[in-house]
Amino acid sequence: MNSILEKRLFTIVRNEPLAVGIFQLTLSPKGEMFTFKAGQWVYLYLLKESNSEWAHAAFSIASAPSDSSKTIDLAIKVYKDYTKRAQILKIGEMVRIQGPFGMFTLNISDEPLVLYAAGIGVTPFMSMIREEFARGQRREIILFYTNKTKSDIAYEIELRELMRIYSQFTVVFFLTRSAPGHWNGETKRLDATIIRRMVADPVSSEHFMCGPNEFMDAITKILISLGVDIKIKLRKERFS
Repeated sequence: MNSILEKRLFTIVRNEPLAVGIFQLTLSPKGEMFTFKAGQWVYLYLLKESNSEWAHAAFSIASAPSDSSKTIDLAIKVYKDYTKRAQILKIGEMVRIQGPFGMFTLNISDEPLVLYAAGIGVTPFMSMIREEFARGQRREIILFYTNKTKSDIAYEIELRELMRIYSQFTVVFFLTRSAPGHWNGETKRLDATIIRRMVADPVSSEHFMCGPNEFMDAITKILISLGVDIKIKLRKERFS
């Protein structure tokens, strides 16, 4: 078994935009693919022309473990020099991957699953959602997904299609800055009223959140006000 500390060579097989300032890298290993759990993350090492390491950063895996025998997907938000350099990686270029890491993973459960994402924080949830459906799980899943504008939303088309296919899956989209006239979603911030309306029993549900600290702190306070035992029922993944 390969160590999670091993740095493995991967090839870029696809680099495509997901939303304004967000892109997705699809990577194929030069050798055997490592195993991971939905919700885990890896270090992505960018290389110099000499193949020595230039810099690295941590990113959640967006693809489902069940669908990752040959490639993995990483969703990346453009921010400063490292991500700008990653954004221009070309097909065939090499990088190194180390991992997977993290305990932000799902339990096997029939309890309703409530996910809270802001911006690029949706990435580990894409892995979780895809994996739940790939494994034929039927529990209720609700994703509350917040962005500033419609052009900021990653994976919108896929998420809406998954809602159409799976009756147990619901996404509530939020736009907090501006919304087009035909917008089919919320135009205010997530609050206790919306959670009560969408989640039949918040106390017995599993809650996962990923996003900026201020976003997660606000949601945590709301869940406490709803009587959720956050020590038992809430999991967080911080990226800022």
